[in-house]
Amino acid sequence: MLLLRRGPVMGRRAAARCFSSGVLTREYIHSCLYRKEEGYFTSERREVLHAPKQPIDFNDLWGKREYKNQVAALYQQDKEAWMTPVEVFYPYYSRAIANYMMMSPHTIHNDTGKLHIYEIGGGAGTNALCILDYIKEQAPALYAKTTYTMIEISARMAARQQARVASHPNCKVVNTDILTYSKTHPKVNDPCFFIAMEVLDNLPHDKVTLADGEWYETRVRDGAEVQHPLRDPLITETLDYFACEIPLRGTFKRKSGLATQLRSLIGMREKLLTSAFVPTGAMQLLHTLRESFPKHHLIAADFDELPAPALDASAAHKLYDHPRSPTSTASGPLHAANAPLVASKTDGVTEDHDTYLVEGGIADIFFATDFVKLKQAYCRAMELKEHEVSIVKSGAFLQEFAEVDKTRTILGYNPLIDDYANTSFILS
Repeated sequence: MLLLRRGPVMGRRAAARCFSSGVLTREYIHSCLYRKEEGYFTSERREVLHAPKQPIDFNDLWGKREYKNQVAALYQQDKEAWMTPVEVFYPYYSRAIANYMMMSPHTIHNDTGKLHIYEIGGGAGTNALCILDYIKEQAPALYAKTTYTMIEISARMAARQQARVASHPNCKVVNTDILTYSKTHPKVNDPCFFIAMEVLDNLPHDKVTLADGEWYETRVRDGAEVQHPLRDPLITETLDYFACEIPLRGTFKRKSGLATQLRSLIGMREKLLTSAFVPTGAMQLLHTLRESFPKHHLIAADFDELPAPALDASAAHKLYDHPRSPTSTASGPLHAANAPLVASKTDGVTEDHDTYLVEGGIADIFFATDFVKLKQAYCRAMELKEHEVSIVKSGAFLQEFAEVDKTRTILGYNPLIDDYANTSFILS
């Protein structure tokens, strides 16, 4: 089961005024998602994250169908909001993360006996609450030496988080952008865990194009894309760290000479993508980790792949059906490798869009993470050996560290392990 998330971005006229001079794609996306009081995650016009008040009693459900019905019922309680695995599997998903940290040699062999935790994009504060509850319950002595800091760009979400963790005086919320954290906050010299649950997918990306051997960067001006020769140093650095495979070729399963000849005769051309969205926001995050949290241990989870958007017949741009980039459209702004899913939700109905140039404040814009490339870039930025960083599917991580007996249904289906099959963890 693939659950997307969240819902708004700024008025069209305001957006047009803001972007009349042209901005890089990452700046446009960042504004759509995080612009003060008018971004998707900062607007007060609607609730974008649903936090159930009570856990699902998984042991009382028959199986997969009843679990899906239960989740659907939760969505009906807040028709414009999404839920993350933290909320769906509250409190067990978060308790697994806490268990992982408590069992880690970085904690066991820490001479100070202290546990410092930082979390970015903490949503409703549920993850922090459940982690601290678990540590307090299982290891009171460790809890007494634990500090938890949430770093949140949205003032509204920051206030919600602070209220959620009010029972834990050792937890605080810092209202700032993690991508520019190093400019305004001192370096954290202590060893710490750095948690990012479904944050990577909403980090801004830039769009690049390779034409005639030359790279071009994409800018957004007056609601349309404009190509310029590549000059931006962050994009250049990202292309260096996250090897961008362009053109991205769609390979055919049958590659015999006869199959190739027949495809040529009927005009079936190989599908190519000469543009791509590249993770400049992830590159900025690596800068922050290197400069401000040099002794951190990363715990991040996110989508490792996304399905094709569900576009209706009236969409201006149709699906491209590229075997290596299912989210791409056959034309338009999403005709690129690693295109985002752009989804809005109104009265419980999800609508996928055929462009990221949507009216500000109305849609989530989120990307799949290439964990292999992320690991390579992370190891290089942090000067780590590859064996010091692990990529593991979420089901495997939770199988090892979660209380799986508490999320198993009567007929044996365990959604904590079996659901969200398109997500992974990166751990250092």
